[in-house]
Amino acid sequence: MGISLAAVGTAFRFIVPSAVGPAAATGPSNAGIVTLLALVGFIICFAFSTGPVVWTVINEAFPGHIRGRAVYPNAWRVKNLTFAAIPLASFRLLYLVAILGLGWYWLRLSPDQMQTVTFTMLVFAGQGNVYVLRERGHLWHSCPAPVMLLASGCDLALVAGFTAGGILMSPLPIWIIPSLVATTVLFSLAMDTIKLTVFTRLRID
Repeated sequence: MGISLAAVGTAFRFIVPSAVGPAAATGPSNAGIVTLLALVGFIICFAFSTGPVVWTVINEAFPGHIRGRAVYPNAWRVKNLTFAAIPLASFRLLYLVAILGLGWYWLRLSPDQMQTVTFTMLVFAGQGNVYVLRERGHLWHSCPAPVMLLASGCDLALVAGFTAGGILMSPLPIWIIPSLVATTVLFSLAMDTIKLTVFTRLRID
């Protein structure tokens, strides 16, 4: 799976936008074919490795006292859950747009660097969402499983290393990375407050 993702990232570096008009390419490029094959390889590897045990991993994301109910959708109130997701998703979208706006208009980052910021913020914000939404109360109300903390730490360290080193992407100035981490922490705390407000008005189980 790791080799497949590395192949996709490498192929992206060699994809050239097609020309317009008579000079346009008449068939797929070599980089496009490599990307397709690598994605198929990733899906195949996922199907017989991580895929079958995904529900076991998900169990570790929830506190023990609600784990039984949390992983069974038939115990949820889907209508209320949908309504609860609207303000949370809207806040996350607003946060990501604000970060991208600061990067483009204030920091004057290049388009390639903006792609790096987008990737980095999706990973950081995704980690923040996991820790906010795993607990009905405040996110610090219960301690996550050690395997979850280890996975998050490795994920953040890997992405930060790729971002700083310019591996398979355009590098960002080092000071931007801890700044993004700090803003993600603030985003998570703010979303935690919104979550508590929403959950007190909507029962989801």
